[in-house]
Amino acid sequence: MASFLENPGTLEEFTDKFLSGKVLFGKWTDHIKSWRNPELGDRIMYITYEEMLQDLHDALSRILKFLGRELSAEALDRVVHHCTFKNMKTNKMSNYSMVPQEFMDNKKSPFLRKGVAGDWKNYFSPELDAKFTAVIQEEMKGSNIRFPWDE
Repeated sequence: MASFLENPGTLEEFTDKFLSGKVLFGKWTDHIKSWRNPELGDRIMYITYEEMLQDLHDALSRILKFLGRELSAEALDRVVHHCTFKNMKTNKMSNYSMVPQEFMDNKKSPFLRKGVAGDWKNYFSPELDAKFTAVIQEEMKGSNIRFPWDE
């Protein structure tokens, strides 16, 4: 966890702050909606963590196509290998273990946690899930943005 951040409190307390935008970078829904700008046209690619977990090779191939770049099959396989959660979690260049503890305290919370999708369901009570879902649905109404957990 970033050492300069305040203690997030309980999950319920943090969720209230998160949903109301009282966190470091403001309201998440505002951030997501800000990228749906007609002026940006097709210059923005949307990809989810869940898509990358499901098929990393395909996700990276789509990113390459979006960027108008090509890699040999061997090079793409190497990128896929290095981008797996297992490898990133042990790589000092991606797991923040080289960052001084005064900035990032991995003992409080590792930057890369489990590498699974949907683990939040193990922590949200039915009431918290209902509250979160209601707020996000209201905030994102009319945005035409689909989330993997909605499907």
